[in-house]
Amino acid sequence: MSSKSEQTREKIMKAAIYIVNKQGVQHLTLEGVAAQAGISKGGLLHHYGSKELLVKALLEYTTQGYYNDVRAYAEEENPRPGSWTRAMIKASACDELYQTDLNTGIAAALLTNPQLLSLTREHYEFMQQKLEQDGLDPVLATIIRLAVDGLWFAEMLHLAPLDAQMRAKVSEQLMQLTYLGNNEPEQE
Repeated sequence: MSSKSEQTREKIMKAAIYIVNKQGVQHLTLEGVAAQAGISKGGLLHHYGSKELLVKALLEYTTQGYYNDVRAYAEEENPRPGSWTRAMIKASACDELYQTDLNTGIAAALLTNPQLLSLTREHYEFMQQKLEQDGLDPVLATIIRLAVDGLWFAEMLHLAPLDAQMRAKVSEQLMQLTYLGNNEPEQE
């Protein structure tokens, strides 16, 4: 069971995500987050002493959440060739279009303090290393990662995003590529 302090921090993160998704980053204020979380501004400041600390925590929370999803999917396969690459595809495909938590954290950091993105860069570098050591051709794994990132950025920035049916077909094709050359039967 989580402590009351952890529960309050979770409420604050969910409130910040809600505000950014529904109202935009420009409406991410300490007062607004506190009101949405149902706590006082002083209570919010007890956990996050400034807006920058709130945005940093939001980015850490959303980045860690995505990484945890990828890791959980990878562990389901009991390390097989391509398991991390398939996990990244699955985690990205499960995100709701345009409203993912990671999009929210990145958007908030970009518009308030881009230097905060160093944590996300570290996670991406770690993920890239995992993909390159995933038992697939490292170039193929990287191409798949870049395709997944392209889908994600197209959706996040509304740049000719794919409809749900086409996105599912593209994700399935990317999944099939993970079985090439590793002598394992194709799945699903």
